[in-house]
Amino acid sequence: MVKDFYNSGFNESSADDKPEMSQEELRFLCKLERTVVLRDGHYKMELPLKDRKEPVLNSKLQAEKRTFW
Repeated sequence: MVKDFYNSGFNESSADDKPEMSQEELRFLCKLERTVVLRDGHYKMELPLKDRKEPVLNSKLQAEKRTFW
């Protein structure tokens, strides 16, 4: 009975059960949404990478090796 009384004072709402996005995730989504376009029936968007100055290396050979491990 005392335990029920104690727990009744700390009711949690269902909103507390939802995980919230971090600031980094929100920035990622904002960058992504700014670049979305519909062309020829397909959506295209840029990947919001952290550092756009560094070129993305071709990793096809590495991916192929991992496929057969």
